[in-house]
Amino acid sequence: MTQAQMAHFDQDMIDDMVANGMFTQEQIADITGKTEAPIAIATEIAIPGIVLSPPDAIETIEAIADLDADLIEEIEETSELAAAPELGEELAADVAAQIEQDEARASLYADQESKTTIIAESDLEVVPPPARIKATSSAKVAKEPKVAKEPAAPRVPRAISPGAQAVAAAGPTLDLGGALFATEEFVDGIAAVKIKEKAVNLLEWQFKGRSLSVYTIAGLKHLKEHGKMTMMDLIKRLGDGVDGKRYTDGTARAQAQQVISILKTFKVTDGVGNVRAESPIWMKFAA
Repeated sequence: MTQAQMAHFDQDMIDDMVANGMFTQEQIADITGKTEAPIAIATEIAIPGIVLSPPDAIETIEAIADLDADLIEEIEETSELAAAPELGEELAADVAAQIEQDEARASLYADQESKTTIIAESDLEVVPPPARIKATSSAKVAKEPKVAKEPAAPRVPRAISPGAQAVAAAGPTLDLGGALFATEEFVDGIAAVKIKEKAVNLLEWQFKGRSLSVYTIAGLKHLKEHGKMTMMDLIKRLGDGVDGKRYTDGTARAQAQQVISILKTFKVTDGVGNVRAESPIWMKFAA
């Protein structure tokens, strides 16, 4: 047996051959070395139940080394191996397993080689990236409708003082029949708010032709008729409805007090309620 033939056996099979007396350790060492010459086999190889002469042993071993499936089937069918079950069954099984491993490995390599293909770079299909689409001016995004703003609240004019209102009506200087006064300071100097309102109304009537308060008219009428007037006279006149409307006692008293005070302040009457003929206001009303 040569080294190439021995290469088909694994270590377990070689150990079985040595244990069965087919080879010695020295012969195995010679075979696994670099020599290619056939080894000499013992004159007789003793196998339990079988005695093989040298020519028969060499033929048997060389047949096993060829790893031919058909020969292994023939070996299993021979009466000599059938008579020695230890050699026939174990050796045949080991040889069959080795053959299956070799055939499976060869088949695997063949499949891999047949499936492995090299794709040339020129065969690859190059897919260009999608072109970028530029937005055109016609594809404008619709703008959200503008929300109408709430109208601004109208400006509230700054409060004008009664003195300023009086200046707007009568001018900066006020003539009260022989005495001149600064209009604004004169009107703003009046303490009571209601009397300030009647003062502005009196000047707007005198210089702007506005309507005069009905209560002030009632007082001037009484002065024209009687030449003088007290607060009780005006209360009675308003309460009796002399000028067409009857007022309650409370309204009559409050309005009479305001009228008597404003006529004295603007010097239409003197301290006791008599008419002052030189008063510009009286002259206008009496005309």
